[in-house]
Amino acid sequence: MAARRRGFTLVELLVVISIIGLLAGLTASVVIGAAKKRLVVKTMGRINQIKLAIDQFRLENNQYPWDLPVDDVTPPVIIFTDVAKELNPSNTELAGNVVYNIMKRDYISFSNSGSLKEIDANGKVVDPWGIEYEIYWNMQLDKFVIWSLGPDAVDDTSDDLQGAGDGSYGDDITTMH
Repeated sequence: MAARRRGFTLVELLVVISIIGLLAGLTASVVIGAAKKRLVVKTMGRINQIKLAIDQFRLENNQYPWDLPVDDVTPPVIIFTDVAKELNPSNTELAGNVVYNIMKRDYISFSNSGSLKEIDANGKVVDPWGIEYEIYWNMQLDKFVIWSLGPDAVDDTSDDLQGAGDGSYGDDITTMH
């Protein structure tokens, strides 16, 4: 009678280790993709909140919380931190002075509590990737565009989302109102 051997062969161990490695790699890619998607969804939600706060400000104050362009030549880039201070004047972490919000009413809150870091060390309101939001005034449509450069923090690249109100998608996370 032949002696029974105990344990696994080297081939069996390598097969099991290969399968575990493959499953770990697949799981990691799914988790990383879900985390990126969560930040994109969070940013779109925040942009919509900012848009609503600007709309509410305009309804109550009969103007936007920034100077409108005086010429039709150059579309202005509006410094978002200045707008943020107008929308959330009670926040002492924000940089800038309140000019248009005479009643000093808060239309939105920006926070640095817990994992939500919306204000950087310079008092600027930033997206989840640490880049300041941007607002552009579209003079042709008489509308503003709120912009986040997205995960790669680079304008006009292929891995972000863009919705500029014209159905085009390419690069950045935007909303037009």
